[in-house]
Amino acid sequence: SPTVTDVQIDYDGDGTPEPRTVLVGAEGYGGKSIFAMDVSDPAAPHLLWEATDIRPPEVNGGSPILVEVAETDTDGNGVADAVQMGHAYKTAISRIFLNTNPPEATYVTYVATGYAVPGQALGGVRIYCFRLDNGKKLWEFHANYLRSVNDIPGALTAVDANSDGFADWVFAGDNNGRLWQLNASTGENPFGAVTPLYNAGNDDPIATSPAVATSGGEVVLFFGTGGTDWALADANHLHKLIAVKAGFHHADAGQGVGEVLFVETLPAGEKVFSSPVLSGTTLYLGTVVGTVESADPNQDLPQAGATVGSLHAYEVGNAAGGVAGAPAVAGNIAGVGNIRATLAVQNDALYATTIDGQVVQVGTAGNGAAASVPPVERFFWRQVQ
Repeated sequence: SPTVTDVQIDYDGDGTPEPRTVLVGAEGYGGKSIFAMDVSDPAAPHLLWEATDIRPPEVNGGSPILVEVAETDTDGNGVADAVQMGHAYKTAISRIFLNTNPPEATYVTYVATGYAVPGQALGGVRIYCFRLDNGKKLWEFHANYLRSVNDIPGALTAVDANSDGFADWVFAGDNNGRLWQLNASTGENPFGAVTPLYNAGNDDPIATSPAVATSGGEVVLFFGTGGTDWALADANHLHKLIAVKAGFHHADAGQGVGEVLFVETLPAGEKVFSSPVLSGTTLYLGTVVGTVESADPNQDLPQAGATVGSLHAYEVGNAAGGVAGAPAVAGNIAGVGNIRATLAVQNDALYATTIDGQVVQVGTAGNGAAASVPPVERFFWRQVQ
């Protein structure tokens, strides 16, 4: 789904930032680029830019994982360029300070992708930062997969840790079960190029953007595992809801350098495709049993009597404050349906949509009145032309 934000950018190049409403989208499996549109006037939207990551073909002198196939001759010089950016689902928009003289405040967009062409290797994750005004690439981070699938990674989260209005960190999970912490302005990994904040393991992909709590400059992240169709999920391989405090807390002994505040085991068969939502000190989580990413979406519709996902609610006040300890179960509704879209909390009610197009409401709107749900028409992204 696209990301839409009200920003101030110099979109016409006159040197003066203007207030605009900008939409940034990725193309899923339809393409290897992202685009930005000015939608300030809904009746007259226009394209600001489209960007990918194109470089000259790499020399096969190192690891084959880093060699990607040349695809197009974009400048007409007779030499094919190599498209490095892979497919992506979701972008994020934030504001940062650039390390220039004098420092420049600017809006940027972030996106996590797979490798464009993994070739004979296993692929990996690429994380990019582009200027929002002109689409110029500011930085890129990549990490190879050791044992995984070069699938589209989940969304990422930009975090303002000190509430000054500028992003400090970007957090992104990958299909190798790693959660990365990167400097929002430079893309630098503060722990070293190959050291993640957290490592759930190769068979536990982290395919959603984490929910975030900040307090006194500390950042706590809540996320689940298993958010791909190929991830094993049964009684012998249980997926988890995890809370981790960001930053360096101990040497990496295989699980990353962050402080693990809790690991909550989910029921057998359940996987997390939907980003958790933190409302106050209550964390809400929707799960999936089965598949939700088939080429034919009809194959993902649950059969009558099939086991489907659940809604979970946890009291995480201690973890949100940076204190380790198991969360208290605040509620659980089994068999709600397979939930892939992000949950929404509004007017004291929780809303979820299931893969078969059902809108689930838990609770009522403020003052006990019935919460109203606007009409919803379901489209799969593959159906949108």
